[in-house]
Amino acid sequence: MEHSHFEKIDFSAQALERDAYEDCLFRNCNFYSVDLSNLSFIGCKFEGCDLSLVRLKNTTLNNIQFLDCKMMGVPFSNTDLSSSVFDECDLDRAIFQSTMLEKADFRTAYNYSIDLEDNRIKKARFSTIGLAGLLHRYQLDIE
Repeated sequence: MEHSHFEKIDFSAQALERDAYEDCLFRNCNFYSVDLSNLSFIGCKFEGCDLSLVRLKNTTLNNIQFLDCKMMGVPFSNTDLSSSVFDECDLDRAIFQSTMLEKADFRTAYNYSIDLEDNRIKKARFSTIGLAGLLHRYQLDIE
């Protein structure tokens, strides 16, 4: 599916087609607890969406923009998030495990915790305010 727009759709009640999505826009959609496994999203934009507790087994998220999204408890285990932008996203309890985060932009994201040794983050972008989310493993007292 290419260049499609989805607005105010509750995908927790209406199933998302099993397909690849390229250059699509998802605006104010509800993905709460939706299984997005084995899907591919390339060059897509998610604006104001609730992606909390989505399942992402074998999911590709490449060159994605997340703008003002709620993404609590998302298991980004083994997910390709290369060049993704997390703009104003709440990543509380999001799990980044063996995740490809190269060139991802976390400068305005918050509440994230990313293990630098378990994820590929070459050329990823972070704000100085969010550095504590990268150092949690070391149990440092940062003031």
